[in-house]
Amino acid sequence: MGKVIELIMHANLLDIIVPVFNGEKYISQALDSLLVQTLDDFKIIIVDDRSTDGTFDIINEYQVKHQDKIIVLRNEKNLGLSITRNKGASFSKSKYIGFHDCDDVSDKDKYKKIIEYIKEHNLDGCGCLGVYFQDDLNNTCGDPKIKTTYQDIFLEFHLKNHFIVSSMVLKREVFNSLSGFKCSLKGCQDYDLWARCLMQGYKLENVPEFLHFIRLHNDSMCKTMKDVMKAEENRIRVRYKQFLDRWKVTRQFINFDLDSYITNRRIVNVNTNVNVNVNPVDFKNINTKLRIGLILIATNKYIIFFKSLYESAKRFFLTKHNVNFFLFTNCKDNISYNDVKIIQIEHKPWPFMTLLRYDMIRRNRKIFNDMDYIFYCDIDMRFTDQVGEEILSDLVAVIHPGFYNVGNKKFPLEKNFRSLAFISDRSKIRNYYAGGFQGGKRDVYLKAAEILANNINKDLERNIIAVWHDESHWNKYLAMHPPTKILTPSYCYPETGYDYLKLTKKIIALNKNHRVLRQEVTT
Repeated sequence: MGKVIELIMHANLLDIIVPVFNGEKYISQALDSLLVQTLDDFKIIIVDDRSTDGTFDIINEYQVKHQDKIIVLRNEKNLGLSITRNKGASFSKSKYIGFHDCDDVSDKDKYKKIIEYIKEHNLDGCGCLGVYFQDDLNNTCGDPKIKTTYQDIFLEFHLKNHFIVSSMVLKREVFNSLSGFKCSLKGCQDYDLWARCLMQGYKLENVPEFLHFIRLHNDSMCKTMKDVMKAEENRIRVRYKQFLDRWKVTRQFINFDLDSYITNRRIVNVNTNVNVNVNPVDFKNINTKLRIGLILIATNKYIIFFKSLYESAKRFFLTKHNVNFFLFTNCKDNISYNDVKIIQIEHKPWPFMTLLRYDMIRRNRKIFNDMDYIFYCDIDMRFTDQVGEEILSDLVAVIHPGFYNVGNKKFPLEKNFRSLAFISDRSKIRNYYAGGFQGGKRDVYLKAAEILANNINKDLERNIIAVWHDESHWNKYLAMHPPTKILTPSYCYPETGYDYLKLTKKIIALNKNHRVLRQEVTT
């Protein structure tokens, strides 16, 4: 039996991910069609999902014969199609990632033509037309009738999935930014992925040539999971239609930076096919530096975190612009920096120092008059990588790392209906946001702080403290006023753990002993 290879590959132009489970009948024909591709620089990553037939022996024989082209991985247990695809993609270092089902067949020129088409049309991903066949490639029986141009696909994606998963090629950075296929879905994970691409401003098309063959047989997932897939398909269609209706009015995409390496997201005006910038400010051509305010709160023992946060921000936080620090503290001794303005406050016991943050900001709003943007950051954080202009927008929020890519039923929203943080219709909540890093344009964020301060104070007058304090109120506010920029947990990443998120750590929340830090000094 061949040896499962697990190694770090050199960066190919293309890696083709082939998931397979009990595919001994068809896998050879699929691999044969890939091995004769006229594209030069590619590899095939086969991931066996713990097959119980002869599949693993077959693919290992192929690997032995084609060690320069084929890499074989095997799951320790059966994990399902989406997890298996994502696992294969996680081994990829290539510029592009392609996906190919074990029972389909590719024309020999398919990948060469697709990648040429991507480059020629400045695309983020591309597929091709395909035909159905039974048993023999000469026995074709129709085709999926899919659109090819971005404009047609974008405006009609709520009516039909216009991409064949086995024909699709994406830029690897795009796939990673979306965290790949959503494994929580029971079907139509590919339809969901392409929909998320389009909703976030990525440009996808199909080469207008028939370069792919889709096998029809009784064992295909489309037949064995027909009812489940139909339900998921309807859910995706409804969500995309809601997005499209909003887009037609606002021309705004869901600006969801899931990997901050993609800082200059292209948004395409579908009607004119003219590229426009995501942000209202053209940062490439701006001649003057923006004035950025960073708000910090540190009283009593928490002041120990100030120096490391300050020094890391000087190194990584919007370094091309003028950053001013606003430190709310009762410990001003030994803090003398020209760019740090100290606002003297009284310490209050936990959780009031965090709960009343918006009230502090509101009461001192005049000190921010000269700022273009203001951001709040928890004092026990540290910048660890470049945080730049990708975060600049009207209202900016960060997805909580503990509730990233999970269903809204798990969100720890306020349950007390008497609280102003209570959200009556949870079904419409798409994300749960962390309180540790947030901000936006000065006037927009100060308006948010004013409303939040009023709501929190009204709760306190009735002896109500929301379950997660200011964070609960922040999530209620964002439910009513959706953020214009949603950032990945990269910007509020726990110092240890959560490595499974596979995101770049931009701002980390430091490990600390909360009990000791919150302990009040007694005399």
